[in-house]
Amino acid sequence: MPPRSVVRPRRLALAPGESRTIRTVVAIARDAIQTMTAANRPMFVPVVATNILYATAGDDAQTARAWVVGIERVDSAKLAPFWLDAPARMFTTVAARPTVQSSNAEGTGQQKPHA
Repeated sequence: MPPRSVVRPRRLALAPGESRTIRTVVAIARDAIQTMTAANRPMFVPVVATNILYATAGDDAQTARAWVVGIERVDSAKLAPFWLDAPARMFTTVAARPTVQSSNAEGTGQQKPHA
C-alpha cells in the first residue's frame, strides 16, 4: 500500500460563489516510492489526490479530485515521468494534470460521504 498523508486544514466558511486556495507541499521518501517500469527503466509517476468534505444548506457532501504529476515536455502535451535510473536533480518544469473525473448518477460530481 502506498504511503498516505492526511492534511487537515482548519475549517473555513465560504460565502456563495467565494473561493479560496489552499497551498500545501507533497513529499515522499525515495525508499517509499512504488516504481513502475517502461523499456526496462524504473520510473515514478506521482498521483496527488484530495478529498474535500463540506456542508451546504445543512447537507453533508464531498468531492474528490486527483492529479498526475510529471515533467513538462516541449514535444508533447503528456507529462514525462520521473526516471529513477537517472542521477538525482531538480526540475524547473514540474507540472500537474487532472485525471479524468467520473461523476455520480445525478451528474453533479458530488457524492455523500461514506459512512
